[in-house]
Amino acid sequence: MEVAVDQVTAVVDFGTSHTVVAVAGPGIPVRQVAVDGQPWFPSSVFWDRDGRGVVGEDALRLGRDEPARLERRPKARVGEDEVLLGDAVVPASALVRTMLVRAIAEAVTAVDAVVSHLVLTHPADWGPTKLGELLTAAQGLVPRVSMMAEPVAAAAWFAGRHDLPTGAVLAVLDVGGGTCDAALVRREPTGLSVVACAGLPDLGGDDLDQRVVDHLAGDRPELAALLGARLGQAEPAALTDLARFRDGVRTAKETLSTHPQADVPLPGELPDTLLTRAEFEELARPDLSRAVELLDATVRSAGLTPRDLTAVQLVGGSSRVPLLAQLLGSWSGVPVRLDDQPEAVVALGAAVALRPQAGGPREPDVTGPVRIPAAELAAPAPARPRQLRSWAAVAAVVVIAAAVLGVAALIDTRGIGSTPIAGSARSLPGGPRLVLPAATAGDPVAVAGGSTDVLARVEQGEFVDYMYQDKAVRWRLDAFEDGDQAQSALAELGNEIDDGHHWALVRYTVHTVVAVPGEPDLADQVYLVDDRGLMISPLDSFKGPVNSGSATLPQDCPREATEPVKAGADLARCALFAVPDVTPIAEVAIAYHSNSRPQQSLSDDTRTRGARIAVTGRDTAGAGPAVPGGARPRGGAVALHTDQLTGEIAVAGLVEDTSEYLNEETAVILGGSRAMILRIAVRLDEPAPASSLLGVSAALLDERGAPIDPGITVRTNECVDTLGEGEVSGTVALCVLFAVPNGATPGSAVVQSSIGADPEVWSLRP
Repeated sequence: MEVAVDQVTAVVDFGTSHTVVAVAGPGIPVRQVAVDGQPWFPSSVFWDRDGRGVVGEDALRLGRDEPARLERRPKARVGEDEVLLGDAVVPASALVRTMLVRAIAEAVTAVDAVVSHLVLTHPADWGPTKLGELLTAAQGLVPRVSMMAEPVAAAAWFAGRHDLPTGAVLAVLDVGGGTCDAALVRREPTGLSVVACAGLPDLGGDDLDQRVVDHLAGDRPELAALLGARLGQAEPAALTDLARFRDGVRTAKETLSTHPQADVPLPGELPDTLLTRAEFEELARPDLSRAVELLDATVRSAGLTPRDLTAVQLVGGSSRVPLLAQLLGSWSGVPVRLDDQPEAVVALGAAVALRPQAGGPREPDVTGPVRIPAAELAAPAPARPRQLRSWAAVAAVVVIAAAVLGVAALIDTRGIGSTPIAGSARSLPGGPRLVLPAATAGDPVAVAGGSTDVLARVEQGEFVDYMYQDKAVRWRLDAFEDGDQAQSALAELGNEIDDGHHWALVRYTVHTVVAVPGEPDLADQVYLVDDRGLMISPLDSFKGPVNSGSATLPQDCPREATEPVKAGADLARCALFAVPDVTPIAEVAIAYHSNSRPQQSLSDDTRTRGARIAVTGRDTAGAGPAVPGGARPRGGAVALHTDQLTGEIAVAGLVEDTSEYLNEETAVILGGSRAMILRIAVRLDEPAPASSLLGVSAALLDERGAPIDPGITVRTNECVDTLGEGEVSGTVALCVLFAVPNGATPGSAVVQSSIGADPEVWSLRP
């Protein structure tokens, strides 16, 4: 059958782990496109030495020989400028474009016709920057490009097979290979719209695979030893062995969706082992429960209850796990829909939504398609080579090898370069526990937007007006350095940093408008801002026990002035940061209002004081989250001994529904954050002044290992009034307010009993 060349639509569901292609057109039923005999292909790109991108299974195969040239998840790079692959710096848009070229070529082969309309699906929470990058990657490939939110496409698929009347709300839970996303889609008179969405960047099929790997290695010391040996080898054969093992684990997981047991081939000469569905579900239950909790929070954020839903539509390959549907059914009491191929729901749904309807108009427009005239399109810039030191190339191989197993780097959270002084907390034998009364019930408190939205956006090298102790100054970002050269230079100065972190150096200038009596270096108000809006403090900031360490700065970083500074002076200064390798840095900011000062400021001028400058941080490909080792369970006590306090201390838990704890003084107004309160249990051997508890400091570490600075001490409800004049005795609750970025999940808490004491770490996981 001959197909009109201007009427074929290809839908590309560009996922974190896999990409699915669907086609539709006159005389062409909506259908999925097979690639290399499979219903989807890996979203991986290998950048060869000739500057060409190789996609899919071929990319994974080539990456086993040269892992530094493999980008396993290009979707995670959308919004970034460049990615380092081998000795080439590749525009992130070029990686995406390579994926799209392959997808379109497969669609053309499938229908034997030219594709004139490309539909790109995307996460519902992507903003203009990422959507623009996606469009840039597609420029010039076809005459017309449209975009559609992934949950809208899934809802369109549901609506084509089940009743979804006007006003009905459908929940969409997408559990893919690397992420978990929840959304609510309402059927409006004019079409489908997303009313709420949220996501977990650290939950997906890869995490379930890792649960199995950890379980098998935990029961078999010989396997753990073999995996450790393989991980330390950069030879292709060792990496191939690890990849085969990982593939076998994934295959066993998928088999358990329909069978009660599955064989898992172990690496090396070890015999295969048997994994049962009951064993796997026990391993997966905590993660799948998090997915249900995510959807529950999304529903309640929209002012709804589970019973208000029409159904739950499951999307993504990992949604096949039978336990997930069981948990969702128990939670919601509404139908849970799982298709035979949940990986294809989004692509097929988008094709259905945009397909012309026989005898009448098509489905209501759900996207407001974006049309780009071909004459206005331009291809992305080619990759440019860059010389690398040999040790950096070897390090890249090791990092990629770690990514094959999903092994998380361990860090010492005792501060970097810090020297303990008076006061300490030591472990108690026997594992005693401290408990507090139940937290006061309340509602979640969250602020929309972003942490730096209220700040002016300026360019590097541009001066901005600022205030230092009521004195007018001007501030300018001169450089942001986090590359290999900066790492080498700082290491040569004796600065040590663990494998899960890297250094970032910010160089800036302070210009004095009037004479100032002291040193206006503003170091405690300079921040790095990650992709979620977390404002990371520099070392030596003393805002919490994580960033209170110090390090040796390069010789060309001027030291503090000892004399009063005259008007008109330009003071060059530096701030040093320890950044988790997995955390992308998006901005440098100068600000008074931050995660450490999230509450109501004295004036709008204080809140909006400062500026932000977009920067491009180092490549995070293949990095694992930097998480602390040896974390104690909640309530696990350690001995407390300072100049004023003796007894025990423990983290009791994190309060997420904080409305009853907050007042005008403590109300969090930092954009893009939600208020959380860390409750610390302190048992005192003898009565002590309430103010003596002010020496206890705390910080949170999110799921990436990034530190979240504390705000202020809360003194409401059961929380001790640390500013009071009286004494406290027995077991008391010390409460610390945090402004947690909406896209972050606290994983552990770090508590320091006094300045300079050894910090202790508690897990916040159930």
